[in-house]
Amino acid sequence: MSQNEVGDIVGVDRNYVSTLERAEKLRTQ
Repeated sequence: MSQNEVGDIVGVDRNYVSTLERAEKLRTQ
């Protein structure tokens, strides 16, 4: 795997985590 591919996967993972966190906040409001 190239560095770019690794970076893309990490970026997608961060977006996924922040999306989950946002969903949690919406649910607790």
